[in-house]
Amino acid sequence: ILSGMAAGGAAAAATATYALSNAVDTYVSFEQEMATVQSISGASATQFLAMKEAALEAGSSTVFTATEAASALEYMSLAGWDVNTSISNLNPMLKMAAATGKELQTTSDLVTDSMSALGLEVDDLDMYLDKLVKTNNSANTTAEELMEALVNTGGSARVLGADLDDTITALGILANNGKKGTEAGTALNAIFSRLSGNTTTIKGLKELGVDLWTTDTREFIGFEEALDRIHAALSELTDEEYAFRLKQIAGTHYNSQLEYLLNSRALKEGSDTNAWDILEEKVVHSTGALKNMYDITTDTLLNAQKRLESWWIMH
Repeated sequence: ILSGMAAGGAAAAATATYALSNAVDTYVSFEQEMATVQSISGASATQFLAMKEAALEAGSSTVFTATEAASALEYMSLAGWDVNTSISNLNPMLKMAAATGKELQTTSDLVTDSMSALGLEVDDLDMYLDKLVKTNNSANTTAEELMEALVNTGGSARVLGADLDDTITALGILANNGKKGTEAGTALNAIFSRLSGNTTTIKGLKELGVDLWTTDTREFIGFEEALDRIHAALSELTDEEYAFRLKQIAGTHYNSQLEYLLNSRALKEGSDTNAWDILEEKVVHSTGALKNMYDITTDTLLNAQKRLESWWIMH
């Protein structure tokens, strides 16, 4: 009996020691991450406490630990978001990572980088995440790949005047044709750049009688309309002329990608719609897509266990 008691006591002591060590390690990591957040954000003592409470709350109520939530605050701070903005948008950022099953730090980094490239404001976050999730579920691409592409092409989209829905739809079409992530972003960036100022492209369009700018204000007519005008002009050519003009407009390396986009504007056989319209309709009407995906993907035993573990660590 005494031997059994001694063994039980040793086991209990070992368990207590492990639990204490784990708790200390967890706190050390969290404390260090919050110190990083404070140094980057320049938060005052009061603001720091608010950020700390937000991270702790996220660690208690989501599938992520408080340290992981703090890392999301770090990337939002690196993007230049102020303390209150970072706190108020922590929950959507966590939902995005959980819904798509991606690493939180990577998600936070890509969201802020792609929004910056596109010139989106923080108030656009919910709308933007909904569009990413809807495209994730409607085209052959992940939200992560889509954001990687948008980081590459966001600047040229702004210069040309291509709107967000057209840009996201174009990347979805490219993904459906096997071009994803940075590869798709590089291709669309090249096409946008050529349309906005390449002399060879402008010459070719002029010779085809294609004008991509409004008559009065000379603003870009929109990428969807631009594809329609180019498609109509090219459809009148022989195969040889078509191939030449396609390369003249998009360049030797990206003519096939432009053709994918042009073909997406062609009506499906026996239908009055096309691949572009079908996808863009979903992108445009994407409100609530993130919440819906989050609710479904996290309503599992695995995620319930993660929430319990996350709560237990912080208590």
